[in-house]
Amino acid sequence: MAFKPDAGPAIAEMVPNGRFHLIENAGHYLQEDAGEEIVGLMTPFLQDEAKLI
Repeated sequence: MAFKPDAGPAIAEMVPNGRFHLIENAGHYLQEDAGEEIVGLMTPFLQDEAKLI
């Protein structure tokens, strides 16, 4: 894990319009552990906030 879950909300506040979602049962290899869930959360953020896709 890159940081403790309780630090997530504070880190999200550092990103404009940032969001924090705790991914249960996932560890250091987040993409392997919960790839589909991550895509489902990141895609709307990138479309709505970052305007990257």
